Amino acid sequence: MGRDKRTKVERHNYYISNKEQINNVNRQWYLNNKERVKENSNRVRKELRDAIFLKLGNKCTVCGIDDRRCLQIDHVKGNGSKDRLAVGHGRGSTRKYLRDILADETGSFQILCANHNWIKRFDNGEIKETEK
Repeated sequence: MGRDKRTKVERHNYYISNKEQINNVNRQWYLNNKERVKENSNRVRKELRDAIFLKLGNKCTVCGIDDRRCLQIDHVKGNGSKDRLAVGHGRGSTRKYLRDILADETGSFQILCANHNWIKRFDNGEIKETEK
């Protein structure tokens, strides 16, 4: 399939004129290829997470454990929920969020094991102490 030679305005006008038909074709393609879309999405998300872990050292910043089953990406300043809300919800939001983390050059992220991540959240007042 060759490159579309129409200008951006022509493509936009065509889309506006045929929006319903185009959306129906796209919806049908998605329904026929759900498993393929899911596999691709999972693969891309895993590749991004692998790249982030590699960039951030592949081990807990505090204790050095390197078992991926318990490692988590942590916001150094504890503002993860705000960042996730800024990205939004919906298709592609997780990939966009992971790409933003991968592109970060400010040192805002680190790898922590689940235990140290929860301890940090507790110490910073991000979670409330449970009744004893």
